[in-house]
Amino acid sequence: MIFLAKKEENYKSDKSHATFNLTDISAPIQKHENPNQRASCSSSQDLIPLAIDDVQNQRASCSSSQDLIPLAIDDVQNQCASTSSSHELAIGIEVSEFGNDPAVFNSIHRISPEIIEYLFKCGPMQPFSHEMPAECFPKNSQGRSFHGSWFWKKLPSGESVRRKWMSYSRINDRLYCVHCALFGKNKKCKWVCKMFSDWKNGPVKICKHEVTENHTFASIKAIYKEAAFPLIQSMKENEMEKLIMNKEVIKNLIDITLYLGRHNLPFRGHREGWQDKIRGNFKDLTILLAKYSSPLATHLTEVQLKGKHTYNFISWQRQNQLIQAIATHIRNSIKYELVNAKYFAVSIDTTFDISRKEQLSIVFRYINKNTGDVCERLIAVRQTLSTTGQHLFTIFNDICEEMDIDWKKYLIGQSYDGAASMRGAYNGLQAIIKEHNPSATYVWCWAHRFSLVIVDAVSSCSQAKNLFERYPGKPLHRLKRVETTRWSSHSAALHTVFETYDSLIDTLNELQNDVDRITSVKAGTLLNYLLTFLQGVQIDLLAATKYIQCVFEKIQAFRDDNQFEKFIEVKNQFISSKSDEFSFTPLVANRRRTKKKMPGEIMSDEPISCPLTNFKVNTYFTIIDIVCTQIRERFNDQSTPLYKDLSLFQVKRIIEVKENSNLPTDAFNGFEKLYGQFVKAEDLRREYKQFENSYLMFEKLIKLPEKIHKQISCDDDSNDETEEENTENQIMSTTYGTINTVYKVCQQNGLKEVFPAIFTALSIGLSLPVSSPSPERAFSKLKLIKSKLRSTMAEERLDSLMLISCENDIDIDSDSVINIFTSYSTVLKKILC
Repeated sequence: MIFLAKKEENYKSDKSHATFNLTDISAPIQKHENPNQRASCSSSQDLIPLAIDDVQNQRASCSSSQDLIPLAIDDVQNQCASTSSSHELAIGIEVSEFGNDPAVFNSIHRISPEIIEYLFKCGPMQPFSHEMPAECFPKNSQGRSFHGSWFWKKLPSGESVRRKWMSYSRINDRLYCVHCALFGKNKKCKWVCKMFSDWKNGPVKICKHEVTENHTFASIKAIYKEAAFPLIQSMKENEMEKLIMNKEVIKNLIDITLYLGRHNLPFRGHREGWQDKIRGNFKDLTILLAKYSSPLATHLTEVQLKGKHTYNFISWQRQNQLIQAIATHIRNSIKYELVNAKYFAVSIDTTFDISRKEQLSIVFRYINKNTGDVCERLIAVRQTLSTTGQHLFTIFNDICEEMDIDWKKYLIGQSYDGAASMRGAYNGLQAIIKEHNPSATYVWCWAHRFSLVIVDAVSSCSQAKNLFERYPGKPLHRLKRVETTRWSSHSAALHTVFETYDSLIDTLNELQNDVDRITSVKAGTLLNYLLTFLQGVQIDLLAATKYIQCVFEKIQAFRDDNQFEKFIEVKNQFISSKSDEFSFTPLVANRRRTKKKMPGEIMSDEPISCPLTNFKVNTYFTIIDIVCTQIRERFNDQSTPLYKDLSLFQVKRIIEVKENSNLPTDAFNGFEKLYGQFVKAEDLRREYKQFENSYLMFEKLIKLPEKIHKQISCDDDSNDETEEENTENQIMSTTYGTINTVYKVCQQNGLKEVFPAIFTALSIGLSLPVSSPSPERAFSKLKLIKSKLRSTMAEERLDSLMLISCENDIDIDSDSVINIFTSYSTVLKKILC
């Protein structure tokens, strides 16, 4: 009775009766109906449009003050029942015009819970007679019609109540029992299937139907359903609140995982019980962050109280899944940038980890189309049981297939060191890749080549070896540590020796003469500024060629007597500054030995008696000659057709071609031979002739804002630049006018559409690698992540942590990570989705 009283209040007003009218019907309904009429729901009901497959932009009408709540109905189309021919004509409408008219939803074979809830909220269709087209209910052939008073039932007490089960169809002029249709056992009942239209015996049939067992059972279930609506809503709100709190907990754990991963810190501890004081970094940070996060504190309290009887987000399994989810998100971000870039190059290198397992790192080089910067991203770190070219190729191919990357078409370059398994002309990795993709140009790492130049230089004579040897059995605690994967560390260590000369002079006296070639390699970074430049990410082949030539000219300039005199002068100044504290032994003149002139010899062998001249000839000039010779031999690929064509994109060459109008007739033929599938030489020559005339103007447009807004520093110390700053400025001045400069001008001015062939060639040229230091930088992280205390780390976890640590500049979208995280378990889907 309480339920009936509440429902009766909704029907006190005549305008609040729950009625619906189908509008915009594609098939004609009845001529006397007014298509502009709308039925209205009760003021307490919401308008809930239903989205049905293959039907769009159609809505059911409700009261104007209510919100729209979309509701998807599946499997509704093409399921109209054919009760009668007139019924089929009237129902010949699209299912999208779904209201609460029983003629429409009676044609649905399978009624989903969503439809039941929708119909129950809309209520039955019970229009008044004045709402009908002719202001009265239509009459049948016998002149009889439905009466609006039948919607009401008079109780023995004299009270009138509305029959909520009764619904009138305005389409086919029939009555329908909503309760029996939705909750009844007998779906073949006349009030459900054919509907009632016997107006002559209407009151009797209605009263008879109300007392049937099936109708009583359906009405009871309808009352239960309506009474449960507030509880269902409360349960849904509670579930939504828990879902939001769970997501907030996961976001906090993602931040903790990123912090530990980016700082190369261990996650777990030796003991992680709640009673232990030290529970590992991950658990301790979680407890610390819970002081400032209410959802996380609630989750930790629940885990401590219920233990295994509740879901736990901080277990070691969930830690691994979080690490994997973040790494997958990073890899997906790299893949998105890589697909947009289209062209890419690969660098591969191997090393042994702390557990003596050989690890393979793969780095892709491409251009970020959003910023125009060159990126070198770590893609994967995998254990390899063999370092043969075929095995390395198999790993590379598998990784590309996992990421769905078409390397056989868009891989335009590859850069490795000089190992036979990498550089081999027949069974090397570069040769095998070229068999599948001839466009994958191999570039022998320039930094490795220059390192070999220095190796030959420092092993040329005993004096050079003595300078760079290690001290046998005596570690230098005050010297900087020299790492084999950090070439610049050698230069830093040498610089420290000069700065701490006073404290090291006694140890230096114990140098030995017998040093092998391998030890001599550690002198390979005397020219630190060059190796630093060659290891840069933004460098391109033209910039490297230009800088190598610049360094070569400077080294050649040192082979001069005047330069040697300056060198001796600096040496004398150093000795003079230390003469009060130390005594230096001058160079000793060797005893002159005469050699017997053999028969047939014309010239006599006159040894050099002056020790300074002997040092100049046999040490100073020897080292310089070897360096120059090695540079000529190892950097002789500038004469290849590809390098010649790329040189046309230097600003200097653009100006020369513009002034002299001497573009070679065979220009870009070598480029087309390698990358003809992307661009043609004829198109490049045609666009180049127009590009050379307008390039300088576009470059001025880029530089003009910088000159206008350039601030002049008034600081007195502005001129005190360090040596590293000078080196950086020198590098920047050298890189000006290369492919990178021209590409930035084209990108910022939007010349891609005007010169598509030129832009494509610039993209390929800038994507070509110069050296392969990025895989070796990853190995530096490898030593921090897989340390002695973490030597049993699984390969999948190591790969994920390496991605998090090396690619720490990629933005992390927590929602995307959560979606990946929930895909690992059905339990996670249930509590997070």
